[in-house]
Amino acid sequence: MWDKFKNTTALDLRVIEAVQLVNEEAFESGFTVNHNGEQLQNLARVNMALINTGNTAISQDQIIAQPVISFPDSVSVIAVQVEKQDLKKLESKPKVDRNVITIPLTLLNPDESITLKIYADSGIDELIGPVPISRIKYLDEIEVFNLVDQVESAGVRAATAKIGKLNRDSIKYAFLAIISAFAIFAFSRDFKRQLKLRGRLRDEPDFLDQYENQKELKKFILRNVPVQVRSKGLLNLNESSSVEEIRHAIKDCVKSSLLLKILLFFIVMFLVSGGLAWYYFWQYFRMVLQGYY
Repeated sequence: MWDKFKNTTALDLRVIEAVQLVNEEAFESGFTVNHNGEQLQNLARVNMALINTGNTAISQDQIIAQPVISFPDSVSVIAVQVEKQDLKKLESKPKVDRNVITIPLTLLNPDESITLKIYADSGIDELIGPVPISRIKYLDEIEVFNLVDQVESAGVRAATAKIGKLNRDSIKYAFLAIISAFAIFAFSRDFKRQLKLRGRLRDEPDFLDQYENQKELKKFILRNVPVQVRSKGLLNLNESSSVEEIRHAIKDCVKSSLLLKILLFFIVMFLVSGGLAWYYFWQYFRMVLQGYY
């Protein structure tokens, strides 16, 4: 617990972003970039931040040797830009000696930072592994954190998770579309059957008289009246109902517009849900065909 109240001196160098501005392929195609009369082979930019992560200020009287950022010998630093608000923390602009950058630090308070934009004749792989060196009282070493790899890894994980979700969603949409197609077929068949039955009752009002007992009438109901109608009790029947009562109940049910409305409602509902499901499934399938996933 007492460590929280101890004075600590800490300095971090964080590699925030690395961008390959121009690569060898562009130069091979005839594109050229010159700096001080010399033609470059690569052009990359890396953004870094030197941050005081301790709880005490780093002042000039503590600095025995200014912080230095060193890159591999294959790197040639072209220019270093410092954010305008950070210049007051430096004695002068950073000094460049080919692959070495010296930062003339004067004062860096806790949580303050100096942001650097470094342009170099190099690939980005050589730029994201800098070696910082400094001799500052009470500071053992400058810690380096490569945030570029972490961001890329997070991006890969996010993309993988997104693809996995799309795969799961596509299966769900395909299943819903197939179920909707079967439901539309079934309800459309019942709708057509009821229209036909209504027409027959209009043309032959007594055609139900051919069914002379409860068993035959119940078989007729099972074949011609949708289960949704039977389950909702639209046929007011019971075990003691007579044959004539069953005939009248069937006629009333078939003539009722409520039955057709129920069937039409289910047809429209499954048309909409099935259409949306097919649409989303096709959008995913089209992206697969075009190579997005």
